[in-house]
Amino acid sequence: MPKRSKKMRASNKQRDSKTEPSRNNDLGDEEWSDCPVCGVKLKSRNLPSHGRKVHQEEFNTNPTENHRKERKKRVKNNSGRSEGIMPKFHLMDILFSVLIGSLLIIGGYFVYLYTYGDHDTPVSISNSDSDSDPSDEYQPVNENDGWLKSYSPRYDVDSDKDGWWIDYPSQHPETDTEVKHPQWILDELSAGPVIMLVHSQCEGCAQQTKEVPEVVKYYEDDIQLFDIDIYDNDKNYELATEIFDIYDPNEEAATIPITVLLSKIHQKDGNNIIIWHSAEGNTGKDWINGFVRDSIYYYQEQA
Repeated sequence: MPKRSKKMRASNKQRDSKTEPSRNNDLGDEEWSDCPVCGVKLKSRNLPSHGRKVHQEEFNTNPTENHRKERKKRVKNNSGRSEGIMPKFHLMDILFSVLIGSLLIIGGYFVYLYTYGDHDTPVSISNSDSDSDPSDEYQPVNENDGWLKSYSPRYDVDSDKDGWWIDYPSQHPETDTEVKHPQWILDELSAGPVIMLVHSQCEGCAQQTKEVPEVVKYYEDDIQLFDIDIYDNDKNYELATEIFDIYDPNEEAATIPITVLLSKIHQKDGNNIIIWHSAEGNTGKDWINGFVRDSIYYYQEQA
């Protein structure tokens, strides 16, 4: 055999003796370990150096510990075939995932509020006036109890936001501008105060469409109620559009239900002043009762 081949065989034999144990002597004189990353067999004393140079990691020279780490890092599918090393999750990845999840939750919450939330709260009442308490301050009136003789109006005329208006209020884009009341309203006001409820059969309208008639029935001889379901017929739809165009309290996006009250103050010089107020959303019985009584008071007692 040529000398070169002998040298090559000797070199290969020497190389193999460095990377794997003798077949005749299991682990040989020294203990051998598997690299937990690439799986190559190394003498245990060479494992730390291999880890630093090849994988830039520090390995424990305890073969049992290395085997345990290797098993943790490797995952197997149902067929038992190795799918590789488990991915590492860095702190920044976790924080980024948490941030994205939080933003999605917050965004969903605001979308829910915008779609189903209480954005219909009337602009003309405070939270204390809303119908959060079913008992409310409202108490049904006995039509024969003579309440009008001792009544003092709850809301002033020509006040800014919460009272009766003559022109458009401060929250309206045409503030202090004269209101062009339609002729049919003027005709109805010649007989007494008017309350209009514009609504549909939506869930948000249910409370107001129930409570307005419940209050008005105690004063039905002194005030006229117009209950207008937008989708009941074409005439109602046109009428509702006209009411929103004229009596929307802030001229923002139209929101139903909307409740509009109108009354009149009769002055001694013969001139009549029309006063009005409107609110979108559910107002509560106490609010309805207060404005209904005011409308009757101003119409009758100010003559």
